Amino acid sequence: MTSRLIVIITALFLAAATLGPAMDLKDITYATDAGKVVFSHTSHLQKKTRTTSNFRCKACHDGSKEKNRNYTMTDMEKGKSCGACHDGKFAFTVKENCEKCHQA
Repeated sequence: MTSRLIVIITALFLAAATLGPAMDLKDITYATDAGKVVFSHTSHLQKKTRTTSNFRCKACHDGSKEKNRNYTMTDMEKGKSCGACHDGKFAFTVKENCEKCHQA
């Protein structure tokens, strides 16, 4: 009985590990007053390195974020939304090079 349970649990872990990377990660486009902003899940996840090994989906998708909330640049400068990482320490600041995010 316990060996069967171990096999089932192992199979579940393997299935989760296999299916996780197969998720369809689509770009998200935000309309702003300063032009559209396209967030690419793929390009952000490719930034993962040894020093940023904690960069995971839960960094942004922790369940506490309000859905469909529009954040201002002032909000982001205070560390909300994109500003949580784009603070000049972890990644470039939200104040640098507007065209990195905003497409005129």
